[in-house]
Amino acid sequence: MEGELGEEEDAMSSLSLGQLALLDEVCLEVLEAVLAPDARTAEWLVRKALQRDGRELGNKGRMMVARRCLGVTSLKGRLEYMVNTALVTAHKRQEEAVAARKAVVVGTGKINSDLSSVTSSISGSNSSNSGTSGSREPLPPLPPALPPLPLSLRGQARLLLCLYILHYEHAPSRADDLKRGLMGGNPALFSLLLSLPPPAPSFATATTLSSMLSSSSSSSSSSTTTTSSSFSRSSLTVDGNTTSSPPQPSLPPSPSALATFDWPDEETQPAFALAARGSLPLWLSRQWGGQYGWQEAAALAAEANRPGPVTLRWNQMKGGGEEGKGDMCKSTEAQLENSSSSSTSSITVPTLPPSFPLLARLAQEGVQGAEPCRWSPVGVRLSRGRPPHGLWGLAAWREGWFEVQDEGSQLVALATGVGRQGGKGGEHVLDICAGNGGKSLAMGSLMWGGREGGREGKREGRLWVYDTHQSRLKHLEAGARRAGMGGLVRVLESEEALDALLSPETKKGAREEGKEEGRCDVVLVDAPCSSSGVLRRRPSLRWTLKPEDALVTLPAIQRALLTQAQAHVKVGGRLVYATCSLLKEENEEVVAWFLEQYGEGGKEGGKEGRFRALPWQGEEEAPLRAAAQAWRDRNGGEGKREELAPGTLQLLPHVHGTDGFYMARFERYR
Repeated sequence: MEGELGEEEDAMSSLSLGQLALLDEVCLEVLEAVLAPDARTAEWLVRKALQRDGRELGNKGRMMVARRCLGVTSLKGRLEYMVNTALVTAHKRQEEAVAARKAVVVGTGKINSDLSSVTSSISGSNSSNSGTSGSREPLPPLPPALPPLPLSLRGQARLLLCLYILHYEHAPSRADDLKRGLMGGNPALFSLLLSLPPPAPSFATATTLSSMLSSSSSSSSSSTTTTSSSFSRSSLTVDGNTTSSPPQPSLPPSPSALATFDWPDEETQPAFALAARGSLPLWLSRQWGGQYGWQEAAALAAEANRPGPVTLRWNQMKGGGEEGKGDMCKSTEAQLENSSSSSTSSITVPTLPPSFPLLARLAQEGVQGAEPCRWSPVGVRLSRGRPPHGLWGLAAWREGWFEVQDEGSQLVALATGVGRQGGKGGEHVLDICAGNGGKSLAMGSLMWGGREGGREGKREGRLWVYDTHQSRLKHLEAGARRAGMGGLVRVLESEEALDALLSPETKKGAREEGKEEGRCDVVLVDAPCSSSGVLRRRPSLRWTLKPEDALVTLPAIQRALLTQAQAHVKVGGRLVYATCSLLKEENEEVVAWFLEQYGEGGKEGGKEGRFRALPWQGEEEAPLRAAAQAWRDRNGGEGKREELAPGTLQLLPHVHGTDGFYMARFERYR
């Protein structure tokens, strides 16, 4: 995960020497645990470490620990490939050099079968040999000492962390500090670090390192090593256009010239090349490459190795009445006043975004960099990241003005269509896999805050939430109270309570005959999945996820949940299926199975189908159609996939800037 330029240097300058030493030690401790067999996730290890040392580190120190540890975890596959390949190559070269020196010694009559003795004796006689004239063959140079193989876990942690700091935090000037500190005074390890080429250097990083290495070696400055990487955003297709960044300068090798190696060939070994460069397990590299094409998969993997943005969702139950209107009027009056000074004949007032009340409230509290999201009408992105003192200390948070929620997750709630088609008594909505309740509260905001009467008039409708892990619903209840929905969200505490939502006819046995009819206008199945679309937020997941779970076990669970959920949808109601997965086995294939069983013309237990796809329609769903069009526009050339089916949407981090989500919507017509 690439750091923001200058952000780390600013944080470093504000930490004391004691905090810097503690920062290094905490990072090494966490990464050493991450590299151990059967390790806990990096997220869990970071959380535990900060619970212990967070007070001493301070806010900026805590942020740096999290950024570095999660960044190294995300890029672990790529960094480990570089280090391991370089070490093997370097040791092989050292053996060849020692053998060559031994051959010279044998030719001069100085035979010694012990290579270490040969090495030490030759090293001690280099000065006399170099000054002797005659026809004696000069001895080949001996490479410097290397760290032994295999590296210890602490040695691996030191090397990976320093490599990340040099190249991803844009801090090559810290090389001397790293040598004295994180490298623990190990010259062999430090020499190997300097000889490793940048994984994906920025121009400034490459230039600074180049000058630093050139100054230490004039003999090797003529030979350069070029590292090409599809992850440096050179010649990548972005938004349908092929763009080329300026050529990256080549780095001369360090004096030891240890780490020259080749990446796997992208033509003959595309899956292995993507796994190494993109820091992915090999099975996931194969899945993405086969599903999206290798070029798209490379861009997707690059985005999965960058931290996701901080995105907020405005709770429309707050700031939608006179308070929000007052803020909006003040802003409009200021715009008119500024415009009147320059021109009175033609005044253009910018259209305010739907999320303006939250933007105004954040501005009042001094939050900088808040801007409307691209797709979600109620989304706000913090382009400068979290404020210095965090989000939870804001009065707007305590008063329930916003939730921290990715823009893609917000679009799932929009896809349900709640808040727009409620009949008498309001809508009846069921979230059957509610979890912590992010999408549940988003639907509640649309139901009771999205319409004028919902804010000030009688709040009608029901929002039922259920999850097999009841402990997760405790967080949902607390969030609902803070958001002003405490008495409106109904928690179903057992499967019996869930079944009670079915119609009386169904409870009498009609369910077994395939004639189930629920009472819900909307049912959301936010199914448990591989979470392969949120790797940029959960980087260690890629190393713990098992292919049999993602490709076999989870799709079976998802099919079972859809079967259970469809019984709760009334005629004319909507069923929405969603995952945060990027795998077709959990998305398109599950939807295809559902339509075979319950779709138009489909059969289930000998009964006719009763669900059909429901396309995105109306002005309110324009963001969903636009997002689908963005993928359609990009979906050409290498890796071309089939057209998105009506009523479905695939969100991709490298296309939409959101986390990866898939959603499909169906209507019950009989």
